[in-house]
Amino acid sequence: MRRASLAAGAGVLACACSLVVSLDGLSPSGGSGDASVDGPTGLDLDTGVSRSGLRADLTVTFGGYRRGHLLARDDVGDLAVIDIGFGPPLEAWPRLLTEREAARAVPRRGG
Repeated sequence: MRRASLAAGAGVLACACSLVVSLDGLSPSGGSGDASVDGPTGLDLDTGVSRSGLRADLTVTFGGYRRGHLLARDDVGDLAVIDIGFGPPLEAWPRLLTEREAARAVPRRGG
């Protein structure tokens, strides 16, 4: 089993807890990888702007994706969302579209 380093976001750092993550096979090359909780240190999850240049191979977040996760895919790495029991989103909230939904929503050119 390979050991991965852990970079914790501000929400986790506020907690006086000690976190250790052991991830087996995180890196495709077979080496260890970097994991983050909520988001890589220095990544603004509202804007996707990284102030630190730190990147993660895996980010574990809770409840749902945030805008910054989607805008900073190279910094976030693989993204795992842990269900913490939030109810379904309101119909008026923005959502991600599948390719099929997007194709139906955009009119075809020349027709």
